[in-house]
Amino acid sequence: MNEVQDLIKDVRYALRILARKPMFTAVAVITLALGIGATTAIFSVVYGVLLRPLDYPEPERLVALRESNPLKQPDAQIAPGNFVEWQRQNTVFSDLAAYRNISYNLSGDGDPERLLAGRVSAGLFKMFGVQPLLGRDFFAEEDQSGREKVVIISEGLWQRRFGSDPNIIGRSLKLSGEDFTIVGVVSSAFRLPDQRKRELWTPIAFTETETTLHHARYIEAIARLKPGISLAQTQAEMTAIAGRLAQANPATNEGWTVKVTQVLDFTVGDARKILWILFAAVGIVLLIACSNVSSLLLARAATRQREIAIRVAIGAGRVRIARQLATESLLLALLGALAAWPIAVWGLQALLAIAPTDLPRLAEVTIDKRALLFTFSVTLLTALIVGLVPMLQLVKTDANEALKCGSDRASGKQRAGNLLIAAEVALALVLLVGGTLLLRSIWNAYQVDPGFDEHNALAVTLQVSEKKYADKEQLARLSQQLVQDVSTLPGVRATGLARILPIVHDLSIGYYVEGQPRESDQNLPVTNYSAVSPDYFNAM
Repeated sequence: MNEVQDLIKDVRYALRILARKPMFTAVAVITLALGIGATTAIFSVVYGVLLRPLDYPEPERLVALRESNPLKQPDAQIAPGNFVEWQRQNTVFSDLAAYRNISYNLSGDGDPERLLAGRVSAGLFKMFGVQPLLGRDFFAEEDQSGREKVVIISEGLWQRRFGSDPNIIGRSLKLSGEDFTIVGVVSSAFRLPDQRKRELWTPIAFTETETTLHHARYIEAIARLKPGISLAQTQAEMTAIAGRLAQANPATNEGWTVKVTQVLDFTVGDARKILWILFAAVGIVLLIACSNVSSLLLARAATRQREIAIRVAIGAGRVRIARQLATESLLLALLGALAAWPIAVWGLQALLAIAPTDLPRLAEVTIDKRALLFTFSVTLLTALIVGLVPMLQLVKTDANEALKCGSDRASGKQRAGNLLIAAEVALALVLLVGGTLLLRSIWNAYQVDPGFDEHNALAVTLQVSEKKYADKEQLARLSQQLVQDVSTLPGVRATGLARILPIVHDLSIGYYVEGQPRESDQNLPVTNYSAVSPDYFNAM
């Protein structure tokens, strides 16, 4: 009981001390609030993107698979023929599913729409623990070529296009000129690890040719490990399978292996390094803020030396003095934390507004109870950092010397102040150098010549029906008509067509030089290419 009463007295006394110097208190609180608020905002992003478990059942057992050839493509998609062999030979996966991105033209009732879709293995939704809101999942037999004209739509498309019609199951949907039957509706919240928003899902249904295709790599694969199977065991087995495939198909698989990655690592990709660097930088800002406030407290300690000496002289113990000073530091940090909370909320909103659109898992970033716990922990640490040096200086005060000399002798505090200033300068220098290098990198990136004039250059991506324009002459006439019609629009100076836009994407093609020894078609050197129309370079 006495301890509680003493604590209440310490808090009241600390409040009186802070109230006597409102300007000092305001500066200290604002300084701490900025540091704690910025750190909390960045922590919310780091937690939401990097640390929050993925919203799948047992996400730690989910892995992403990629193919890798250090000399050609260190990180590549997967050939369908290799995926089929993985399914047949592996002993470490309870489930193994493939998917690829595709776009469909949705026509029929209402305006036509271009929709991003996923072609997926029949067991993919089950592996991710997804139950359709309406209807059913794909049947295994529908994941076969010729029987794949079924579609599962997203909840968003169901609401937007069909008014949440409860009788949607069984209706026909025209996708890129072909009829598909709607068999299910899934939540729009479901995302594959690449986090792209898909409106439709159809079976991947490999053709007979694709099941033996080992050189064209264009699908992704996700697997769920069997209970008790480690990532190292999985990597070892998949490496062995890749070795057997290389022996069986040396022309297409020699030099290729398999990379097994936790799905969370696959999802966040390069964002992990960037966010940790940003978090470290903000942590340095918090340390500078603590050093500033500690310097203020140290300067104020010189004026309190006589007060502490009197308290010691009348019987106050060193522990009692230390507890009082610690209470003052903690109270100051708590006030800073209270002021930091709105700063953290506004800062997070600003960060989300300017964040790159391709930063994964942005929708999961929020300030929640974990951010509150983090802020509380940071506050306690801040109180310790802020009050430690001044508290040590005041607790070591010689009462007799202080009463004789007043507050004239402050050499110890001067030395401590110098150390704090040196620490501030060092930390600030680290931030200055890092920030300068970052700005220089951004500036250099903007100065890179892309090889074309980007000013007033507009691009429209079109994808025509392969069934409707299977004949090359039909496609050529469509291309010519497009160029002709767009060229007549007011303000258009030049129009070109390209199969692939520069920078946006790459297409690879093997080549050989006439007159030189030619290797097999599968071992040709590879380069990027794009097919273009005659006026393309003029337009660029």
